[in-house]
Amino acid sequence: MVDFKIVTGRQDHVNQMKGKLRKIDEFECYANIDKTGDFALQFSYNVSSIGLVWTAFMDNEPFAMFGASNVEAKAGVGIPWLLATDKLEEAWLFVLRQSKKYVARMQERYGLLFNFVHAENTKSIKWLKWAGFVIMEAKPYGAHGHLFHQFYKKREGFYV
Repeated sequence: MVDFKIVTGRQDHVNQMKGKLRKIDEFECYANIDKTGDFALQFSYNVSSIGLVWTAFMDNEPFAMFGASNVEAKAGVGIPWLLATDKLEEAWLFVLRQSKKYVARMQERYGLLFNFVHAENTKSIKWLKWAGFVIMEAKPYGAHGHLFHQFYKKREGFYV
């Protein structure tokens, strides 16, 4: 039987995942910020809000890190993120079962969550829709002008 768990994210989890990210995550990081996935993972971990960074494990191996950080000068606005290894494919059902709970925890702190997803990252787009995010029309964005969808989820009653 496979053992899944989600724990508070730590630096050693980042270290264990470096060099193992999915190709789509590597590509998306390059297209968006012209950096490696390892850079984006470390940066995302570093800037995540206290209490809002987690690591998902399968059989004691980290396969995904996710969380949210605040947008400076925008009270109540957060940036959700997720970076994963190929093991995410094997853990998809576990991730689906846990997702809405963690998105809700992010929205306890942030009334508006938003970020960008590469138009070719179809599995992430499908998951975002399932989790209740609104997906905008793809437009050129990022370091190389690739097509990205902005996505967002607003807590009921929250006004920017």
